[in-house]
Formats: sequence, structure tokens, C-alpha cells
Amino acid sequence: MEVLTLGEKIKKRRTELNLTLKDLAGDKVTPGQISLVESGKSNPSMDLLSYISEFLDMPINYLMETERSQAEEICRYYRNMAEVNLAHKNLSKAKEYIDKSSKYIDKYDLEISKAKNLYLKALYEIDSGNFEQAFDYIFECNVIYSKNNYIVAPIKNFILIAKTFSSKESLPMAISYFHKSESLFSTGEITDEFLLSKIYYNLAVLYRKKGDTKKSTRYMLLAKEKIEFLEDKITYSKRLTIMSEEFEKSGDVDKALKYSEMSLDLIKEHDKEREKIEMEYNLGILYFDLEDYKEALKHFTKILPFFETKLKDDLIALQIKRAFCLAKTSKKDLSLELINQIDEMIVEEDFENTIKLFKLKYYVNEIYDNQKEAYRNLILALNIARYKKLIKEEYEILMIISNHFIKRDKEYYGYKYLDLAVEKKNQLSGGE
Repeated sequence: MEVLTLGEKIKKRRTELNLTLKDLAGDKVTPGQISLVESGKSNPSMDLLSYISEFLDMPINYLMETERSQAEEICRYYRNMAEVNLAHKNLSKAKEYIDKSSKYIDKYDLEISKAKNLYLKALYEIDSGNFEQAFDYIFECNVIYSKNNYIVAPIKNFILIAKTFSSKESLPMAISYFHKSESLFSTGEITDEFLLSKIYYNLAVLYRKKGDTKKSTRYMLLAKEKIEFLEDKITYSKRLTIMSEEFEKSGDVDKALKYSEMSLDLIKEHDKEREKIEMEYNLGILYFDLEDYKEALKHFTKILPFFETKLKDDLIALQIKRAFCLAKTSKKDLSLELINQIDEMIVEEDFENTIKLFKLKYYVNEIYDNQKEAYRNLILALNIARYKKLIKEEYEILMIISNHFIKRDKEYYGYKYLDLAVEKKNQLSGGE
């Protein structure tokens, strides 16, 4: 991809049409005047520019486009391609596009493009595990945005830092940066409701991890309100990316840019959809942990259609949680009906999900005080875990059986199973 001066555009087009200077000059001007324009030694009048535009069949807007403006467009294309490749985890190719963009940024002093490129550099460094370098890029980026009165972009940068700290289990720093992001909405100038819902959701999760139930609940409600207000793309995106690269190779910048933007829009749309589903699911988990099973069930049910079509591998786990919530909210018939559906979904060799189903049956029978059937399901689960040597599952079931007996004042059996559970725990941790 190249940046052309006005004269270079005219000369390139004239050469493509196999015209001489004299042919282009015609009766309008002299060949020497055309030569001066092509060499950049003279600027044409608007009258001459209109004549050249019409004669060479070139849009006048294209002829008048500055080198800086062309460089901005090229950088935008390279950024799009870098972001698409980062999303596909093709880091080496993403780095190539980032570096290509940097050359134009440095040559034409493109400040905002530089900020956007710094953000991509930060994403690349985070994916590469170089967090300190990533943060340096983000802070440098925010300096440029602040200088140019950009509001939304710094928020996204703070969120990126917060998520990075969160992934490293540095909760105080993660919470601090999410609150910085939240505070920037206070002016009322920013109206991106989805962005704000993401901040609320992440704060709810982080405060839950920290053990601050009051604040977690507050942000859960705020996230829930925002999500209610807002109420196979990846493969297609990859295809558009290939098309974009082909157009770039052939020199068709407009189509290359068009298809790169379409590809990027699909990725963003896909990510936004997945992120919303993830938020709904984890809000359900947060309510589940707080034993608000009615509210948890609402969130789990909202995302059921998505799991049925796009996350089939995780559908059984979701349905198990829904069945438990139904039982806990006194919807016995619906719970038992769903348990039968889950039973039909589990294939014969899926031992882990079979164990989870028996544990679910235990809990549901416990809720309805059917002790004999509850205990029978625990023993069935234990037998499978032992037979398949699933030590972690065996340990968990032994703990449940131990508690089952202890809360019924059958301490002899309770402590017997507790001793067995401790043995399995030691095996898991490598002890004797």
C-alpha cells in the first residue's frame, strides 16, 4: 500500500492510460505545466484540477486527498487487520500489521493513530505475557487521548488494565481501575450502556471474590438493570479477512478497508454477544452462591437458548443448575421433569456428568426429605467414581456422605466417611 502525492496520482493514472504529457495537456495547458504538476513543483488551479480529473476519469476528491489523510486510511486498515489477528490469536501476523502501521504513523506524525496503535501494542504484549510493557503502552496512549479530549477510549484502556490485574488475582488494583472507569461516566457525556454494564458486572464478580457481599450485590443489581435495558460469525469473519488481504495485495485499498471493517464488526458483535451471555451466566452463579435461587434461575433460563444452539458441550451443566434452582423454588414437578431430560442427554460413557446427575438427584431428594432415595443416589455416584478412579469426584462425594450422616446425628458413620475423604484428599495433594 502506498501514499501518493497529487502529482504521483496524475502520473500513475496517465501512465496506466498510456497517455503522453501532450495528450493530457491538450489545448488547455502546455505539457510543461503538466510536468511541473506531476513533479510537485507547481500546484494546479481548481480549474486545471477539474480538467485533469475529468480527462483522466478520476474523482476530484481522490486527487485532493492529502498524503496525511491517505496514511490515516492505510493505518486504519492495518489496525483492523492487527485486531482481527489478535482475536484469532495469530500474534505474529498481528505484530506485522502493527509494525506496518507504525511506519506510517512515524513518517506522517499521526497522533491519534499512534494512540490507537499503542492500544494494540498493549493487547499484543498482554497476550505475550509482558504486562509491564503493556501498561506502559496504555499510559502513553491515555496521555494522547487526554491531550485531545477523548473520553470513551481512556475508559476502555482502564478496563483492559483492570481485567489484566484481575487475571493475575490482584483484586485491589483490578477494583481500583474498574472504579476509575466507572467514575468517568459521572459527567453524563458518555452514553455507552453496554460498556457501563461490563464495569458493573466485573465489580460484582471482584467484590464477590473479595468477600464483600453487600457491594457485590449492589453491582449485581446495577449490571442486571443495564443488561435488561440493552436486552456462526467467527468463520465468516475469517473469510472476510482473507478477502481483505487479497484486495490489499491487488492494490484495492477501498475494498481491503471495507472487508477488514466488516470482519472486525463481526468479531466485535460476536464478542459482545458472548460477553453478554457470560455476564448473564456469572450473575446467575453469583445469585446461586447467595442462595437466591429464584433470581439465579431467571439468569440461567435467559441464556438457555444460546447454550442449546452454540454451547451444547456446557448445556448439561447449565440444566443441572436450573433443575436445582427449580427444586429450591418449590417447583418439584418441573425439576423432576428436567432431571429426566438431563438423564436422556447424558451418554453412557459420560461418567463425570453421570456422577453430577446422581449428586443432583441426591440434593433434590434431600429438599423433599426423601432420605432413602437421596442416600441411594450418593452411593451410585460413589461407585462410579471409585470404578473409574475419579479421585477428586470420590473425595467430594465422601464429604457429602459424611455431612449427610453428621447432620442426622449419626456421627460414627459421618466420621468414618470423613476419614475416607481425608485419605482421598491426601492422594490429590500428593500426600500419603
